[in-house]
Amino acid sequence: MKRHSLIVVALYVAVLAIPGAASGDTTVAPGGGTPGTSSNFQLVGHDPLFDRGMNAALAVFDHYVYVGNRSDGSDACGPNDPRAGVTPCPHPHPGILIVDAANPASPAVVGEIGPPFAGQVGITTRELRVWPERKLLIVMTFRCSSVIHVCPPGNDTTFPFDLKFFDLADPVHPRFISSCVPTSRAGRGRAGSGGAR
Repeated sequence: MKRHSLIVVALYVAVLAIPGAASGDTTVAPGGGTPGTSSNFQLVGHDPLFDRGMNAALAVFDHYVYVGNRSDGSDACGPNDPRAGVTPCPHPHPGILIVDAANPASPAVVGEIGPPFAGQVGITTRELRVWPERKLLIVMTFRCSSVIHVCPPGNDTTFPFDLKFFDLADPVHPRFISSCVPTSRAGRGRAGSGGAR
């Protein structure tokens, strides 16, 4: 039952990535679904995650949920941002959020992995995985889209990609271990799936 509740909380956190879902807006969001139309789900609890939107890539370790970001650490406003026209217009809490979901009725943000490992300008952390037996968080970082995620334009040289590895012995304070860049047989760096163009 505890694991079921955690999954429901994790799914709700993912729904917060759909613009308007937290506010009850029932209009269809580009690239998303229609909020409020799901069935066979019960909301147990929620955390607004600083109302940052662009949440992605949930990874769960014990009762902690790591929430990646489809956007980056730049300071440009998106087209539907109520702060449009404000300069600078920072993306709030652009790193990887750490949510304690031990009490599914009241999950809470307890930490954030930020620069230089996450929340960087032009680079997304939207691909996360946990290897629980090794207490390892794996983060794929790559250039994010200037078109759909309000990131500055660039290329894989200006905004490089890699895999970062974190030790989860202390899940609230993941310790950076190392990073690597996957390469092709020809020795060229490969951004993997999802690299923005």
